Amino acid sequence: MVCFKSQRGMNMPGFNYGGYGDGTGWSSESGGPAPGGGMHGNSGGQRGDNANSSNSVSQQISAIQNDQKLKQKVVNMLIAARKMNPEAKMILGSIAPSGVMQVTIEGITSTQAKQLGLGGLVMGYNASGVIGAVGEIDTGHRLNASGASTPGSETSVESFVNGQKPAGEWHAVAKDSWTGAGPVNVGLVNNAIKSVRIIKKGYVTGVLLPEEVMNKAEYKAMRQAFDSLPLAKQGEAVRQIVAAWSLAYQDFPVNLKKDMGRVTERVVDAVNLALILNQISSGMSASQKDVDAANRIINETVKAINDVNLKIAEKKKQQVPLLSLMKQKQKEVEELKKVFKNHSYHRIRDAQRAYDDARNKNDLLVSDINALQAQVSGLTARKQQAEKNKAAAEKAKADAKAKAEAEKAAAEAKAKAEAEKARKEAEAKANNEKAVLTKASEIIISVGDKVGEYLGDKYKALSREIAGNIKNFQGKTIRSYDEAMASVNKLMANPDLKINAADRDVIVNAWKAFDAEDMGNKFAALGKTFKAADYVMKANNVREKSIEGYQTGNWGPLMREVESWVVSGIASAVALAIFSATLGAYLLAVGASAAVVGIIGIIIASFIGALIDDKFIDRLNNEIIRPAY
Repeated sequence: MVCFKSQRGMNMPGFNYGGYGDGTGWSSESGGPAPGGGMHGNSGGQRGDNANSSNSVSQQISAIQNDQKLKQKVVNMLIAARKMNPEAKMILGSIAPSGVMQVTIEGITSTQAKQLGLGGLVMGYNASGVIGAVGEIDTGHRLNASGASTPGSETSVESFVNGQKPAGEWHAVAKDSWTGAGPVNVGLVNNAIKSVRIIKKGYVTGVLLPEEVMNKAEYKAMRQAFDSLPLAKQGEAVRQIVAAWSLAYQDFPVNLKKDMGRVTERVVDAVNLALILNQISSGMSASQKDVDAANRIINETVKAINDVNLKIAEKKKQQVPLLSLMKQKQKEVEELKKVFKNHSYHRIRDAQRAYDDARNKNDLLVSDINALQAQVSGLTARKQQAEKNKAAAEKAKADAKAKAEAEKAAAEAKAKAEAEKARKEAEAKANNEKAVLTKASEIIISVGDKVGEYLGDKYKALSREIAGNIKNFQGKTIRSYDEAMASVNKLMANPDLKINAADRDVIVNAWKAFDAEDMGNKFAALGKTFKAADYVMKANNVREKSIEGYQTGNWGPLMREVESWVVSGIASAVALAIFSATLGAYLLAVGASAAVVGIIGIIIASFIGALIDDKFIDRLNNEIIRPAY
């Protein structure tokens, strides 16, 4: 039976939540904490301190190294990799608290790595001829701490699982630091990764689209640093960047991994493409140098051939009078021999001497011409070889240009396809969120109708306003834990709000009887935002923490539960919808007196309203509770 405290100070059975100083579990008299006390949660991907982290890490590492099944799995994977490439090796990148090992398999492609069973987000690289793939192996050995551990020196997975320690011991990965030493400044890579996150009120609530990331100053700074490196260093830089983004991907909340994975793949594709294009550009430059060298040789040989041909022409010109003189003297000798029987006659000797002299000079010219023609042949052969070299260099340049254009076109096509896929997924996600919000708002309207029969039209109106806020909550952010708890505490501190032990038992028993699985199945049928099991788990958590709140007066764990959903990457709108629908479905299933329903109705409205706007608490205090006394 619900009643309210009269203005005369007369107490009546019913609402009694206790207040500070009344001796309840969280009152000042008992010395307990105020509702909602405790530590604040961290945003997704953030790390905290752990006094026993060193021992815990050692225990985790020991457990992994003593796991014979895991050891055999690694050995089998390495054997299979070496069948693909005898030089393949597996390098340990890090071990996360989740038990996931980041592993690089050098010497095989990402497709081959997936075939071997490398899990997680498998990303390939081709770093100046050295191919490899980065992915994950889930060891199953989890750690109740935060922050990944990395070996201080290059460590093979094979040696690690066989019990060897890295030469540089183990190092804890600092908060928001995922990048190992390499050619690119560590801070630039970390900043580029951090710029991906959408943070609202201290929560990581989302991930930017790949196109948005690539327009960020932080990403551009990382790329500029990469592109300015000598080509010989860019391969190492690719491996550095791929490993960093892969480790950061592990750090993101589960519900954001898909979006972060999409960004990570796009970034890795971009740096891989940049390296390929830079290599192609370098090859094109080399080909152009070959073309220029060939042109230089061709020009030089053409000039040389022309010069030699001029000399040949000059020699041939000199032959003309000599040949004429030879012919003349030969005829003169023959005619004189017919007239004079004595061939030693001086005129004959003079003519013969002149002929021989002309012939000798002509022979020298012929020899010179032959030598010059041999030069022309050599120069022509050199020119022809230069022309072949030029043709080959031009073909190599054209092939490189075609390859660059093909690589760019393929990257653009892939990016376009990914963007379209992301757009469709975002559209489907928005539709699913809308369906969930609409259903939750309908449930709250039904709650208002049911509770309004007892508390009146003002409660109905308030419920409909809350329902309207829920329905249109897409893109908005719920209030912080501290803000929400301040509102809840304001309601709980109302001296007119009381609940007796009998009613509390009825409420708790109703929660215990609540069919979370049925509610989860119905909610999951609305869309693909979550699987039924996810809804059931969350509904069960709401049930258990609601029971705790009713029994102890500490509502902090319940509100912290909603906060944890947002921290894990669930959209605020979806978190609000699940919470509202669970509380509403519970109330609608309660078969209790109108007074008990009234209690639950006020509590539910306060919890949901506290996540939206403090004004709802004021209206509950002033318009719903106060008029009753």
